[in-house]
Amino acid sequence: MDTRRTDLREAIERLYELSMLDQTGSSEFEQLDHFIQQRLLDTYTESADPALRAVA
Repeated sequence: MDTRRTDLREAIERLYELSMLDQTGSSEFEQLDHFIQQRLLDTYTESADPALRAVA
């Protein structure tokens, strides 16, 4: 598994853990949330159909 996928998986697991601990207001949560959102945008906006992006 490549490093980017491993980093993303660890970030998602930690974000979930923070959610379960009710620490959604922490700076760590916000940083992880931003990191994950950016990775999703990077992944899906490059290959997504422009019409589909307009709907989302």
